Amino acid sequence: LMDWGNYAIFGLTWLRLHQSFTLADSWAAGGLCDSVLCQTVGYRDDWMLMETLRSAKLYLSLCVCIQLLKLIKFMKVLIPKMALATAVLYKGVMDLIFFGIVFMITMGAFSMMFYVQLGPNMEGYNDKITSFVSLARALFGDFDVPDILNNSRGYLNIGLFILYLFVAVFIMLSMFLAILGESQAAVRRPAPSAATPPPE
Repeated sequence: LMDWGNYAIFGLTWLRLHQSFTLADSWAAGGLCDSVLCQTVGYRDDWMLMETLRSAKLYLSLCVCIQLLKLIKFMKVLIPKMALATAVLYKGVMDLIFFGIVFMITMGAFSMMFYVQLGPNMEGYNDKITSFVSLARALFGDFDVPDILNNSRGYLNIGLFILYLFVAVFIMLSMFLAILGESQAAVRRPAPSAATPPPE
């Protein structure tokens, strides 16, 4: 999957770079000046070239990231101990998928609550996406309790925020670590030998 994804993203990178070179050559030759402002004043907006180069840079960064992550696949062939992380993730992939669904529902519920409560007053919660990002940052300790207090009438919003941190950090994170721990224990557990009979 990583190989085919890398091929597809590399194709998009080549396509976007080819489009940017075509645009740059056309503008250097005096083309693409079809607006009234460009023809009368000479001002030309290069937004199309900038957007093409920005998307090419995004695709190129994804290609580099995937290529470096593929080193893990080759390292585990040379050093079998390097396969522990990928084996643990492969073992617990189904549990992690369902945990991720529950976690996203929980994050969405709390982000909608803070969007309604704090959205009109705080920039970090003024729409649904920024509210979700602010709560995701709070998982790593990046939150501003005084700012929430200054934009609240009482201590209700602080209580709700502490409730969110308790649910997300103590409950959800503990479940995530438990899934990884069980998967690692299953990976490290030796396979039962056919010669030894099962315990009675």
